[in-house]
Amino acid sequence: MISEKFLEKYKKSDTIVVAFSGGPDSVFLAEQLLQHGYSNIICAHFNHHMEVRDGANNRDEEFVKKYATTRNILCEIGHWENPKKSEEKARHARYEFLENIRQKYAKNTESVIVTGHHKNDVAETVLLQFFRSGGIKSISGITEYDTQRNIFRPLLHLFKSKILDFLDKNNIKYCVDNSNTESVFTRNFIRNEVFPLLETRFPNIQHHLWVQASQFKQLENEVEQHAHIFLETHGITNASLQQKSFEIGKFLNVMTEVQAEIIRKILIKKAFSRIFFLEFLAFVKKHARDNISGKKLETKYQVFTVRKGILFIENKTV
Repeated sequence: MISEKFLEKYKKSDTIVVAFSGGPDSVFLAEQLLQHGYSNIICAHFNHHMEVRDGANNRDEEFVKKYATTRNILCEIGHWENPKKSEEKARHARYEFLENIRQKYAKNTESVIVTGHHKNDVAETVLLQFFRSGGIKSISGITEYDTQRNIFRPLLHLFKSKILDFLDKNNIKYCVDNSNTESVFTRNFIRNEVFPLLETRFPNIQHHLWVQASQFKQLENEVEQHAHIFLETHGITNASLQQKSFEIGKFLNVMTEVQAEIIRKILIKKAFSRIFFLEFLAFVKKHARDNISGKKLETKYQVFTVRKGILFIENKTV
């Protein structure tokens, strides 16, 4: 049940780091990898020590250790030293740990981090980003293969129900995270409160959102391609260049989402946000035809300067 794309890309001897919470998704993923003959699997478990989960943090950690032992799999445990009640910070700390484990075992083989994200997760993400007024990149769901972060999600074509059916039929144990039933976190609220209500009127809404995400993913790829062509045309594909420039008129002639992608690629330190993009767009539109040169817009790491219809981008020395 693992995606064919994953099976074609990775050999049985490659290093596969499983983001292993001990829940049904990660257990199912590990079982599938074993069934397909992958021999170099590392179960990487990150203990968040979140207060909302009480004693479940350590219980899950013990389950992971026992599972790895019974399956003869390597096991790595990480700990969040300063746990905070933040989904975003928890996610960042977890993925930093996973990447460290990948690098530790990545020697003479291909290596990748795999997660148990599935079709329901895609639907939740699309709806969540829609509520947050996300752009095409946001509402295109979850990327199957994130090349920049070495993350593959080989279960995105499966609904959660398929995963649970497999585990129950094969009598495979897994941890149940009781905190998932509490709507403290936004994603839990979407899952527990919003979808059940929507499904009373639209029973197949999660599948339809998954289909929409796939369509937006195709559009996202086209947007990225157009942005790449624009940057390549202006000779600014090399991120290490200290100063870059392009004609404002040509920039304003491309569609808004392409403009956003161009700025996303130019900005360093992942400083892009929709708020900044709108501010940037207002800035270049206002000064595109100015006879006065030298108008500036600054971020923490870069300076944008307009000179006679040309926008110059210079990196600050920090």
